[in-house]
Amino acid sequence: MAQVFLARQRGPSGFQRQTVIKQIHQHLADDPHMVERFHDEARLASLLNHPNIVRLEDFGEEEGRPYIVLEHITGHDVKSLSERALAAGVGLPLRLVLQIGTDIARALHYAHELKGADGDALEIVHRDVSPDNILLTELGQAKLLDFGIARARTNEQKTAAGVIKGKVSYFSPEQLDGSVVSPRSDQFSLGVMLWEMLCRARLFMRADDVETLKAVKKCWVPAVNRMNPEAPQQLAKAIAQCTAKAPRYRHADCGRLAKLLDQSLERLGGRMEGEDLQRWLATLPDEGRRLPMLSEDLVQSRGRQKSSSTQTRSRALEEPSKEVEPRTQIATSEMRELARLRSEDTKVPTQKPTKAVVVGIALVLLMAIALWVFTSSEPPIPAPPQTPVAEEKAPQEEPLIIAPAAPTKKKKRSRRRRR
Repeated sequence: MAQVFLARQRGPSGFQRQTVIKQIHQHLADDPHMVERFHDEARLASLLNHPNIVRLEDFGEEEGRPYIVLEHITGHDVKSLSERALAAGVGLPLRLVLQIGTDIARALHYAHELKGADGDALEIVHRDVSPDNILLTELGQAKLLDFGIARARTNEQKTAAGVIKGKVSYFSPEQLDGSVVSPRSDQFSLGVMLWEMLCRARLFMRADDVETLKAVKKCWVPAVNRMNPEAPQQLAKAIAQCTAKAPRYRHADCGRLAKLLDQSLERLGGRMEGEDLQRWLATLPDEGRRLPMLSEDLVQSRGRQKSSSTQTRSRALEEPSKEVEPRTQIATSEMRELARLRSEDTKVPTQKPTKAVVVGIALVLLMAIALWVFTSSEPPIPAPPQTPVAEEKAPQEEPLIIAPAAPTKKKKRSRRRRR
């Protein structure tokens, strides 16, 4: 729809700064519908003033072609960042995913709740939340951009029936059904994006548009912590809720989602900014690699990776009174102490037996021989049948390996059957 240019704004006394100019394509400048859409974007963007939304600085027209001037952001779009991280074999750090999600959820909540000069809600819905439309600044702040297809009460142009706008693989099911979109539609799109960053795979993208549409309508979303064992249970629940197929089952608003993401971020040590972020960015290659498409085989392979990882890595409980949760990256001092004590309890002694132990063993052997001689005249008592070894052998556990929550649920069901 538009061309984007990097420009330099100049003023008196040597004033200058870089800006971004977005101008409608020449071949669309004579299309009244497209021009009005561009005007809608400018009007809407002029109302938005939030630290996590790219700011509109000016609007004008040059030779019959309207343009908007946006603040220039030095940073990276999240799509290319995710692909470069995948090419490095590491993926985005959990903390970075959480702070991106927190920032964008706050930006969306602000837009959803914004009121006009008359005091009435503007009913803004972005409708195109995706990694392409999110920038991460060098300071680690995420910014949402491109309200070009946003819906608002003040829009002059409405989407015609049967017309689909936006990136289909990030659509909510209600967008495909032709139902009324709402702030929870944006929440769903953000949830899909977070799922992909955490699981390092495309959730709904398939080989062609038809299959992609089918995947969105089916809305099969494997649990995040099934695909990524590093994801805390609370985070997995939050993303599962905002990607629920029916809007009524999602979070009340993006403000609630932002709080949940921020809480998980604080548990992991807070935001990834400054030198911490720059050191990580320096490890990434220039070229990225596309995320793989979701499939049953991919889920099963990730599940096997999770099973093997739990044999060598301790797990912690975030909320011991509720459910068993996978270990987060930051363990509390109590968890570390518990791990140390259990590790000591399970160590096999390596010291040589003392003299007293040897004497004790000899006495036990002598008593056993005497007892055998004393009872040899009595008829032998048949030994009880032995249980097969396979049934007696208890499963071995690593120190501080806590059983997953699934067996507990099965146990409860067995009680109901007995009743």
